[in-house]
Amino acid sequence: METHKILINACFGGFSVSYKALQLYYQRKYNQKLYFYKSINWDGDYVRCKLEEAESAFTADLGEHYNKYEENHSDTYVSKYSFDRTDPVLIEIVEELGKEANGPYADLKVVTIKGNKYRINEYDGYESIETPYTIKWDIIKD
Repeated sequence: METHKILINACFGGFSVSYKALQLYYQRKYNQKLYFYKSINWDGDYVRCKLEEAESAFTADLGEHYNKYEENHSDTYVSKYSFDRTDPVLIEIVEELGKEANGPYADLKVVTIKGNKYRINEYDGYESIETPYTIKWDIIKD
């Protein structure tokens, strides 16, 4: 039976990748550069910053400064939360970076399953994998 790798979050908090992992992902998957920004006040002002200081990422260069309330850049915004959990590029990056791939409150783990059917169970951000082979069935006795 063939096996498949799936990426999950193995701690309370929630699934997310680091900006370092996100940058590598966009380079390898799309051959695309990301631009990073951080907030400088409560008025929605952001400035371009280094990867290590990033609070948001975009596929477009928004310039040195932008205001999220005055400008809509949702078409170029890149989320660090939503991914195909079976994406081989993302899995390779997580295996390569180890803990450096973890976003805030995340502990990413690659799980190998038998077959091609799975479901991710989640409680308060902590995820586990369920497959037809891991379900414990109750049987009605006649």
